[in-house]
Amino acid sequence: MLDQALVAFFWSYAHTKFASRLLTTDWQVPKTPRDYGDAAFDGLLEYLRPRVEDHCGLRLLPTYSYFRMYKRGDVLKRHRDRPACEISVTLNIGQQPLAPWPIYVQGEGEPPYGAELKPGDALALSRARAIPPA
Repeated sequence: MLDQALVAFFWSYAHTKFASRLLTTDWQVPKTPRDYGDAAFDGLLEYLRPRVEDHCGLRLLPTYSYFRMYKRGDVLKRHRDRPACEISVTLNIGQQPLAPWPIYVQGEGEPPYGAELKPGDALALSRARAIPPA
């Protein structure tokens, strides 16, 4: 989904925000840095929107961007996204070590779906059904 130059940029950008103490945390994964509505990630959202539209066959309206910097041992527990997340995209912008990152999702009325994402890979989920990777 994302070429390696942009992966490197967003990895560096997120870590710079962290080092500058510009990230907050939330109740879903306590003590884990995250940000909502960041201008660079909002720009990424708009940049990727045509690709996501082509992939899922829908015209999409961007709602918000959100990123989280998971640490070893962090777990985002099973949850249901808010209605504005009719189509959600999880994008891996990097990790150490570089082994693929496992993620599990489940659309309404669908069996669980697992994927292993490498930096630059993405997984889209519809509230109605999982959208297989391209």
